[in-house]
Amino acid sequence: RKVQVSEWNGKPFVNVREYYVKNDQELPGRKGMNLPLSQFQELCRLVPAIEEALETKDSDEEKRRWMLSSRRRVAVREYGGAWLVDIREVYEKNGEMLRAKKGISLPVGQWKDLVLRTVDVANALPPGSNLDLKDVAKFLPSGSVGETVETKKVEAGETNNAKTKNTETKESAPTEWQLSRNRIVSFSSYNGVRLVNIRETYEKDGKKMFGKKGISLTESQWDSLVSQLKDIDEKFRNSEPSKFTISAKRRVIIREYQNTMMVDIREMYFRDSKELPGSKGILLPE
Repeated sequence: RKVQVSEWNGKPFVNVREYYVKNDQELPGRKGMNLPLSQFQELCRLVPAIEEALETKDSDEEKRRWMLSSRRRVAVREYGGAWLVDIREVYEKNGEMLRAKKGISLPVGQWKDLVLRTVDVANALPPGSNLDLKDVAKFLPSGSVGETVETKKVEAGETNNAKTKNTETKESAPTEWQLSRNRIVSFSSYNGVRLVNIRETYEKDGKKMFGKKGISLTESQWDSLVSQLKDIDEKFRNSEPSKFTISAKRRVIIREYQNTMMVDIREMYFRDSKELPGSKGILLPE
């Protein structure tokens, strides 16, 4: 998923969209919204209200919905045990505004990534286009509002070699934390994408080796997992089978295995309209 700035008929648009790969080419998918600058500005203005809704999870759905235009809406909603920020077209039927197919639902981690990217969006806009980030500022790192495109370009040029060396170092020597005798959490980078690896290990010829059991989470998937940790822990402590969504195909499942409650972080697949657990994942006891 990406956020991009584009122009059409001389007007700037902010495109939040899901992509797929075909024949080694990255192509835009159907899921997404192409927002004119005025609608993206309204989305930025609503950031404090959206963040509050994610925190309070108000039972009144109307308090978690805001119109971006007469036919476009942003809503905070729950689906499959996970909270999402839904940016979508709507239509009217029998006096009620209903969700259309055109749109995109962002897990909490991806939503927070989008908020952080608002500075990049502002800097990428064509000359003469302004994006007011005063409502977003409190949710951004200190000093990030007010950076210019020129500043970013100079910094990128001056630190390019250092960044390359840094990336190489991270790829070859990720930071590790021991979860148990044969399970670790490690941080690494692959093709410029930061990953959190939760993996089983074994020893061979005195060396620690990675086993088949495990899963690597992207930054947004990790953020989504962390944002739901309190609820995950509560369900686990109460031995209550549950399922939490961290991406389109990945889940955190609380389930019993060999008479022991486990936290199962797993990639799913679909067959005959049924969601089934795949081989990629790991079971974590208490």
